[in-house]
Amino acid sequence: MRRIQSVAGESDASLKGRVRKVLDEHDKLTHKINNRHARDMADRTRTDVRGRIAGIHGRNSLGFMNRGARDIIQARAARATAAAARGSKPAARAQEIYANQLAFTGSGKAAKGSNNIQPGRGNTRPPKPRRRRK
Repeated sequence: MRRIQSVAGESDASLKGRVRKVLDEHDKLTHKINNRHARDMADRTRTDVRGRIAGIHGRNSLGFMNRGARDIIQARAARATAAAARGSKPAARAQEIYANQLAFTGSGKAAKGSNNIQPGRGNTRPPKPRRRRK
């Protein structure tokens, strides 16, 4: 930034205001998208059509989208934890709900022996392709 400013000189205040406006709009849209993905995370356990659609959205979304949604649900869980510490029974139930929504979204692997499904090809030694006659 300093190098750019030394070459370009000081920017005028109107430019800073316009940039700030664009950045605010970007933050607002990002938050809206993250809220949508958080809703999909919450809906993926449903058994109806909305649950199936939420599962499809979750499988097709990128990692940074899931991280944004996970951050939103974690913030909600933190608020519920604080309210439960003050003695709120609905907040204690909400903690459980948020924990279920966050299941399988963290980093890391499952515990050893918990499943035996391995990713990758099923047949690691397929038959060799036949050679064509010359």
